[in-house]
Amino acid sequence: MYTRQWALDRRRKVFEEAISDHNFYSLRKAWNTETDDTALTCRKSRYITEEIDYFKYRMVEMRIAVGERILAFAFFHEWSLVDGCFPGHEHFIHTADSVTQQDYEMAEFVSSCWDEDDHPLDYGNIVLFDRLSVAEPNPIIWPSLLSGINRQFSKKASLMVLKAFPLEFEARLADRPGRNTGDLPEFDRRQAAMKRLYRRQLGVSDGGGDCGKKDWMWRVLRGPLANPV
Repeated sequence: MYTRQWALDRRRKVFEEAISDHNFYSLRKAWNTETDDTALTCRKSRYITEEIDYFKYRMVEMRIAVGERILAFAFFHEWSLVDGCFPGHEHFIHTADSVTQQDYEMAEFVSSCWDEDDHPLDYGNIVLFDRLSVAEPNPIIWPSLLSGINRQFSKKASLMVLKAFPLEFEARLADRPGRNTGDLPEFDRRQAAMKRLYRRQLGVSDGGGDCGKKDWMWRVLRGPLANPV
């Protein structure tokens, strides 16, 4: 069943659905850069602190476009401490669980790889690279995205984490009941290719199964290195 065209069609549908789901223009415009006919626009929310203690987080979204045509978008959650004192793994995991499943899994992963007495949040923000969705491959996407990530996060972030998951295998309502595309034999091959791409383009590392979360990758910007228990 898996073919290149099937994968491209799935990725495009995921892209179109995600573009319509994310209310990009409800976020505040942070900055915009233009090179030749390529533009990257970054928008972000205010830090959210309601109903959570010790932490705050915000959404950051970047869109890369040529003219009026959007080529790709990247979506991030940026976590920070409120008073500069990390309260412990349990508080972080519980708070993240109240936001999204992805944030919860991120907090569990970070808590399994970093000591709570020397935590990345003590050194700066944690950036969860939640999603990169690309309409179709284009060589201008990565240089633009890397420039945007550096501009937005390099001064305040201590750690960037992401999960390598090929979007064509993401479950969709249109899929047949009982069909799990993640069980296709091509999944492992595509995930391995994605990890190679992320290592090369983003400079992230993975533990090959260490830290109890083999799908997760990370890049330490400042502060302690991962120390799997």
